[in-house]
Amino acid sequence: MAAAVITVDLREIRNLAKRLDDAALDPSARSELLAGAASILEAGSFKRFSTKEDPEGKRWEDIAEKTRKRYESKGLPARPPLVLSGILRKSLRSEVAADAHSAMVGATMTYAAVHQFGWPEKNIPARPYLGMSKADARDVTDAVADYMARRFA
Repeated sequence: MAAAVITVDLREIRNLAKRLDDAALDPSARSELLAGAASILEAGSFKRFSTKEDPEGKRWEDIAEKTRKRYESKGLPARPPLVLSGILRKSLRSEVAADAHSAMVGATMTYAAVHQFGWPEKNIPARPYLGMSKADARDVTDAVADYMARRFA
């Protein structure tokens, strides 16, 4: 009778499993990792006030002529959208959830959602400033990879 002998060496799999266990993130480490990622997204949102583009790279609509005239009537210079006083931009915040399983980035001003999503009834177009651009995604991916590489080192 013909026979074949198969030998399975599980040492490599066990070594890999141990390395993965060693790299498992406890709540403190998850919080640190998420805070770093959220910080990158917060910085990307902050930058959009200068580039005047949404996370997909689409230019924001300029301010309406009516708004421009209102600024002029008050002796104010016409400014780009969302930067009249800078308060909205300064209100950007990131925060890690208490369970360290998620993080969020947002703005604390009550009118923040109006600018993010628009308000058709008042003819205010959406000018998204929150979100993840392709560059933000690359930066977050790189930061996570760097963080994990340090944990495996």
